[in-house]
Amino acid sequence: MEFTLNSHELNRLRRGDRIVQIDGRNVDFTVVRPPHTLPNSTTVAIAVKAESGREANLYPDSNIERNVTVRRPERAVTRTVAGLKLRNSGDKHWTTVDGKYEIAYLEQGLSECENPHPMAGGDYCPGHQYHEYFGWSVWDVEGDDYAFDIRNEKSMSSAAEDLVRALRNNSTTAR
Repeated sequence: MEFTLNSHELNRLRRGDRIVQIDGRNVDFTVVRPPHTLPNSTTVAIAVKAESGREANLYPDSNIERNVTVRRPERAVTRTVAGLKLRNSGDKHWTTVDGKYEIAYLEQGLSECENPHPMAGGDYCPGHQYHEYFGWSVWDVEGDDYAFDIRNEKSMSSAAEDLVRALRNNSTTAR
């Protein structure tokens, strides 16, 4: 899969991603370590390995003006969590192999902040703003609703574990 990230979206880079263009210039770097702050510094770097095997750091503030084009290796098609076999249905989206449930990272709602505060990516909120918040949820495809009210989980694994637990409890009470 190939996609372009703006300079302020570089936190989405993952280990193993290939950077193939920087600001329209062809390059070939493999991300060894996603954006991180260097020790004893406020400088952010992306550790990469060139095709030659040489490792280096890219500095988003000075090496990347506009955007990078990234090739991400395809992920495993299936995954088993808590005994539940899931099929990858897209970025942060999984479906049970029977197609009855979907586990996805979704917008959960809006919250309003009252005071100024720092935000991700070095941004600063002046306060009295609405912010979206996201979490992992389980959707019942047939019932067209949240499954067992599982929503706003911190991880895909915890949402899958909750689904397995709810299905076990549901089958026990149905007897």
